[in-house]
Amino acid sequence: MQAHLKIGRGYTVAPRLHFYEDGPRSGKVYIGYLGPHLRNTLT
Repeated sequence: MQAHLKIGRGYTVAPRLHFYEDGPRSGKVYIGYLGPHLRNTLT
């Protein structure tokens, strides 16, 4: 799930909301993860 939102402002530790939007097929949004920033091997 690449799409995510940072919940908070500035440079504080803020939870992320990772989701998948499946509007065209089912009209649903799937929440995959809500919590601290996930580890990322690409950065």
